[in-house]
Amino acid sequence: MSGSVSRRTALQTGAAAVALTGAPFLRAFDKTGSKPVTVGSGEHVYQWQGNWGELPTGFAWGNTHGVCQSADGTIFLCHQAEGGPKRAVVLAFDPDGKFLRSWGEEFHGGGHGLDLREEGGEEFLYLTDLSQPCTVKFTLAGEEVRRWGQPDAKQYGDGQRYMATNVAFTPDGGFFVGDGYGSSHLIKYDAKGDLVGVFAEKGGEPGQLNCPHGLLWDDRPGREPALAVADRGNHRISYFDLNGKFLRVEAANTVPSPCDFADVHESGVRLVPDLRARVTLLDAENNLLTHLGDDADWIESTQADGRAMRNKPKQWKPGRFVAPHDAAFVNGGDILVAEWVPTGRLTYLKRV
Repeated sequence: MSGSVSRRTALQTGAAAVALTGAPFLRAFDKTGSKPVTVGSGEHVYQWQGNWGELPTGFAWGNTHGVCQSADGTIFLCHQAEGGPKRAVVLAFDPDGKFLRSWGEEFHGGGHGLDLREEGGEEFLYLTDLSQPCTVKFTLAGEEVRRWGQPDAKQYGDGQRYMATNVAFTPDGGFFVGDGYGSSHLIKYDAKGDLVGVFAEKGGEPGQLNCPHGLLWDDRPGREPALAVADRGNHRISYFDLNGKFLRVEAANTVPSPCDFADVHESGVRLVPDLRARVTLLDAENNLLTHLGDDADWIESTQADGRAMRNKPKQWKPGRFVAPHDAAFVNGGDILVAEWVPTGRLTYLKRV
């Protein structure tokens, strides 16, 4: 995997390509006739445009989970497609939200994380699936290249649950997998895709993890490059070095239920989708810039009764998130948010 670049770099390249064609027109958004809803504060204000994405006839979203954008501007989304006939789990759209293609019926009910990297001049998608469970590498056309399952007992131990949730790419050409819904380990692979080792253990102490749900190699300017882990059950971001050694904890309780990350290299802004009904923007030191799509009363209502709000779409409100699961900077600085709700929910935040 020589010549690889991070997901963030690929997104920036894609944003630049899209910028040459002018601002995108969204084909689907809230048509209430009222004044546009905005979220955020200060220099980070966005116009809320809901119901993003044009679906094929007869197709319906399941839980919407992963999102990323390739260098040519194509936006890829992953959902679980549960509750009905087997449908494709990965869907591709143009920058405006027009449907292009889909694949992955095999992962019906289990599609989870979706991450993108350029390797040797070609981009690839890495899908984590909960139904098998496994991590699968695809071309952007949907052709499977390779898959990885649970490490063998010698490396992983007997009887340990394995449910990979997301992938992070490292500068040495390898990658980490977070066993978020399994045993809370980090699994590292080298540039050839071979297993290097298994790191961390489940718990709440510094260096331990409780649902390492999302991962990203954090090499923003001014920072010591390291693996950032959305340590969701511990309500924090935990950092590890390239060899899996624990370094530190940041943003404790600023992100109460972090799911994943996306960065913009030039500004150092970190985007954190949070299941606790909001999306958070952090600066290069992981200090809070602003929360998007939340307030105290709304958060309380979405968390009550076992997250019952997830199943009540008639009560959802423009400008208020329910359960953000992933998000990405797209089209030159806008944000696309995918939420963990049974009917799926995709919201486009247009930078004001």
